[in-house]
Parts: sequence; structure tokens; C-alpha cells
Amino acid sequence: MINEEKRDDLKKDGLKIILLLVFFTFLYVFPLFSFLIYLIWPIPIVYFIEKYDIKKGVVVILLSAIINIALFSLINSDISNGVIIGMYSIIGFGLIGFLLGSAIKERLSPLKTLIITIIAVFSSNLLQTYIFRSAYQEIWESLILYFKEQLGEENIFLVEKSFSLARLITPVSILILSILIGTMIYYITIFYMKKQGTSIKSYKPFREWSFPRWPISVFTAVLMVVLFIQERVLEPGILNTFLINLLIFLLFLVFLQGLAVIIHFLGIVKSGFIKIAAISTLFFVSLLSYGLPVIMIMIIGLIDMWFNLRKGKTE
Repeated sequence: MINEEKRDDLKKDGLKIILLLVFFTFLYVFPLFSFLIYLIWPIPIVYFIEKYDIKKGVVVILLSAIINIALFSLINSDISNGVIIGMYSIIGFGLIGFLLGSAIKERLSPLKTLIITIIAVFSSNLLQTYIFRSAYQEIWESLILYFKEQLGEENIFLVEKSFSLARLITPVSILILSILIGTMIYYITIFYMKKQGTSIKSYKPFREWSFPRWPISVFTAVLMVVLFIQERVLEPGILNTFLINLLIFLLFLVFLQGLAVIIHFLGIVKSGFIKIAAISTLFFVSLLSYGLPVIMIMIIGLIDMWFNLRKGKTE
């Protein structure tokens, strides 16, 4: 009797999760909901894996992908469109939800679970970039043509150099985006799972994040000397591409620590008005000053690495 009840619960929950995933897919098509849906998309899969098991979670992902293929093929009268949505159901939220849910189910440490989530998002982004590379190539070419037409023939060299730099830093751009999104997905999912009464431990709050000062400081200084003083920033080659991407990644870690410091001190402030005013000021200054606040936040992060502005909060 108990097994029969569990089987009924499994079927009901499985059906609910599949329908919810398909519903999220419909909402994701609309730009207004895309980013929010992307952040919460893996949660149903994580919940299902945690409640039942990993293998059944895989079945749910595959069934939702099949339903998405059928529905979007019918809606658009084009099976290729349905196949694309189905592939995204697997390599997108399916992959992220599967790896995050598996890490939670196996009760890995909070830090390992966070890292796995970031790796899942990074892998998903890489797979999408590779699978849809022809579409991305068309976008690149369209953008280059547009800016050439807008800026005139005399600025073609500047446009080509700018896009060469953009291509050069594509790997680290994908990595940085994956870290930001993966971190948000992790904390949102853990928050939801705790609300469901699970005994899942969370990694320390973002406001307490810190990174090792010596490796970051030394490698950053060396890379800046090699790349900028020797004027090798835009030189072609695998080694140069690796070095410039590594430098940007290290600077990003410094930026993250500076941002954690700001969030820490905003948390101390009791007035909601002051918090909103500070965030709004930072946002508008960013728009008007071409990235000056980013540099200021990095400076704050560097100071915190060496002088611990949060006094023991990062231990």
C-alpha cells in the first residue's frame, strides 16, 4: 500500500514538474520574463531529484524536452524550431538542474555545490555557443556591418579592432556570465529548498566572500606588465589569448570582493531609503562615467584583500 501511494505521488509530482517546465519554456520566449525564468528554471528539477532520485530526474528532463519539441513544432509549424527548443531543454535548464540537484542529493559541501552549479552554467553556455555557432556568427557579422555603416569608412579599422578584442575575450566573458548567473541560481534554489523544509546547508552569504590576496595580486601585476607594458594586448596567438583572459578573470575576482564589501556595509545600514539611494546613485554614475564605478569597486576589493575592511566577516 505504501509503495502504491509513493508511486502515485511520484506520477503526480512528475506530471506537475513536467507541466511547470513546459510552462516556463513558454514564458522564456518572451523577453520580459527571460532572465527571471532562466534563474528559477532549474528549481523544479532540483526539487524532484531531492524528493525522489537522480535517475527519475533525468526521465523528467527528457519527457519535458520531448513535449517541448512537439508543442513548439506544432505552434510554429516547423519541426526545426521545436528541435532547437528541445535541445535547449536538455543542455539549458535540464543540465543545470540535473547537476545542481545531484550535488544537493549527494549532500556535497556547500562550496562544492556552488562550484558545480557554476560549472553547469558554464558548460551549458559553451554547448549552446558551439551548437548555435552559425547563428552567433551571423549576429557578429550583422553587428560589424551595422557599425561600419554608422561610423563611416574612416572608422572601419577601429570597428574591426574592437570586434577583434571582443572575440579575444569571449571565453572569459562566458565564464564571468556563468559565475554571476550560476551564483544567483545557487542561492535562489537553496533559499527555495530551505523553505520546503529540507536540511540543506548553504554556502556563506555573498557579502562575506573573499579571495586569496597573494596569488591574485602577484599574477595580476605580472600579467599587466607582460601584456600592457610590452604592448601585447591585441597580438594574435593562443598564449596571448589565454593571458588576457586570465587577467580579466583575476580583475573580475577583485571586483567581486569589492562588491561583497559594498553589500556588507549596505546590510549594516538600517534605512531602506539610504540603501535605495546608494544603489541608484551607483547605477546612474555607472551609466554616465563609462565604467568608473567598476574601477572604484575593484579598488575597494583590492584594499579589502590586504586590510580586511569587514574585520573578521570573511573568516
